[in-house]
This record gives sequence, C-alpha cells and structure tokens, in this order.
Amino acid sequence: MNCGHFPARRHGATNPDSRPQPRPDGDGWLVTGTRDGITCAVTLDKDGSIAGGYPLSGEGVTTNPPA
Repeated sequence: MNCGHFPARRHGATNPDSRPQPRPDGDGWLVTGTRDGITCAVTLDKDGSIAGGYPLSGEGVTTNPPA
C-alpha cells in the first residue's frame, strides 16, 4: 500500500490528528492522521506542501519484521 494513492494522505496533511513535528533534517514537518482505518505519516515541506507519505498501520498494511 502506498499512502500516496490514498485520499487519507491529503486529508491527513490538511487536517492531521497530530501536531506538526519538525522533520529530523529541519526541512519541514511530519504529521500523522488516521482516515478510513489507515494511519499514515505525511511529510510536509516548509511551505506546507505534501512531500510524501507512507502507511503506518491499518487493514491491508504490512510491515517488514525487525532486522
């Protein structure tokens, strides 16, 4: 699954469930939101535009086991 193809990514970015947190590189923000049962993390550029997103959990979301 790719949050980039989910309306949840845009909605999570424009109306996030979390307060924006600075990205580790200081070049924008990270927010999270849950829509339609899918929790996504969305990275925002400094100007607020969506830089990317990825699913964290929800039906159909799979993760790799820890190394």
